[in-house]
Amino acid sequence: MIEEKTTRPDFTKSETLSLFQRYLKYLYDFDIADEAYNLVKALPNFLLQMPNFAEEHPYLYEEYKKIFKSAKILALPFLPSEKIIEIFRTNLLAGLTLKFPDFLDKLEAKLVTFLVTEERDALKANIRKAMEENQETIGKADLIINGQNKPPTVANWLLDYKINLGEGEAEEKEDELRTILIKMRI
Repeated sequence: MIEEKTTRPDFTKSETLSLFQRYLKYLYDFDIADEAYNLVKALPNFLLQMPNFAEEHPYLYEEYKKIFKSAKILALPFLPSEKIIEIFRTNLLAGLTLKFPDFLDKLEAKLVTFLVTEERDALKANIRKAMEENQETIGKADLIINGQNKPPTVANWLLDYKINLGEGEAEEKEDELRTILIKMRI
């Protein structure tokens, strides 16, 4: 029996970071979502093996977090529903700022995989709720909502949208919401 010897990459070296960045670019260039999903599963395990990595190498740690978030967006069709909801609650802007592949197309690819429409509709409702809780900032100028200055968060933008359009109409006009999300790209 031949035993393969594998070594863990040295995440403290900038060359390793560069390798992962190039690999992520390759995955994006060719829209390889399944390999991105493998990266999403593996990268945290590697980083968890180095408990002081974030403190000892803060720049590298932040760069690996960016790689992880980007890989999650590319792998969106393979993610379980709770991970997708998490993206919409905490990383929506990262998804919208990526040029290729289109984040919203990835979501559509996931939604068409549901055979049971109730499950699909539940995911859509949870995504809406997550977006309404999203505290990521869009721009610098406060929004004026019901006469009060509010920070320009995703949640407040959507609240303002609903107030100006009306709750019932907002739910019926998902295409318009998609247009607004696309315009929010930075």
